[in-house]
Amino acid sequence: PTHDDLIRYSNDFKKWIKKYPWYRNIFEEHKKEIDWFIAHGPIYVSPIKQTYQYQMYTCPKHVVELMYEVYKPFEHRCPKDTTEVYRSGKYDMAWAGWYNRVLASHLVWMGLLYNTYSDEKYAAAGKEILMKFADLYLKYPTENTILGPAHVFFGTLSESFWGVDMVYGYDLLYNYKGFTEGDHKELKEKLFYPLAKITQLFPESASNRQLWYNNVSAAVGFLYDDQSLIDFAMKGQYGFEWQLGSAVPESGFWPEWSGYHFVALRGMIHLAEMGRHNGYDLYHMEIAGRTMKKMFDAPFLLIKPNFEFPRNKDSGGGSILEYAPFYEAGYAVYRDP
Repeated sequence: PTHDDLIRYSNDFKKWIKKYPWYRNIFEEHKKEIDWFIAHGPIYVSPIKQTYQYQMYTCPKHVVELMYEVYKPFEHRCPKDTTEVYRSGKYDMAWAGWYNRVLASHLVWMGLLYNTYSDEKYAAAGKEILMKFADLYLKYPTENTILGPAHVFFGTLSESFWGVDMVYGYDLLYNYKGFTEGDHKELKEKLFYPLAKITQLFPESASNRQLWYNNVSAAVGFLYDDQSLIDFAMKGQYGFEWQLGSAVPESGFWPEWSGYHFVALRGMIHLAEMGRHNGYDLYHMEIAGRTMKKMFDAPFLLIKPNFEFPRNKDSGGGSILEYAPFYEAGYAVYRDP
């Protein structure tokens, strides 16, 4: 397969960096963060599986969340009193889950920065992250999870969020000459195919989470031109076509309510963007009178005059303005003001 098939890096990015200060600022802020991270070296990948425990990263004295600090995997300080340090057990485990998720986000930016600035330090750092996870992935236990199996995290949803970014990052770096054929083989057999397999093992039908399980199969499928994985995501028992035609109500508003609506819509946008670069137009697909556009439109029928959603179930209201980036994607496709 050709690469990059998922994010589809464009030379327009370089033009926009020169033309638009706000766009340049986004890249420069991430470049500064990644440069600092690489310079600190060596890159650490936590071998500790994140499992779930009640208040797993909470100061027992002040009942506040502890400070997540990138370079302190075994020291966890309280923001109310930084002389308080908690160690081992659930604190190391909670930090590991947060940090390994950060690594996946960094990996995507390493891929973008490598393609933008042609500096091999970004590709080399990305390769280091990928190869360390390839070595560790199947060594993480799959026990002690909630809401589905996972290796790195405590559930299939977290594994899926992380996994999609890992595939994006690898896709952007795939052609880096620092990878050997053996590296590519190891990543396929020890990381990405096992990732696709485990995220298929917990079907949830009409759930925002299922959309993200599907996205892992799609990402890995497009990466390796594996039609069986793509079909699982698109046409499977609870694939995109089923989600659009059966899980999305006629109103277009996700039944789990506002917070979950946008988790579901975000998942759909990711899949639609992957599809758009590979000959699938999911934005305009219509099933049972429903299209993705309904998912963009429906929230406007529910918001209050202050732009907030009514509180319902375990969605705490929130403002539609928080989701402005979703509507940038929607406007780019539909041109509906």
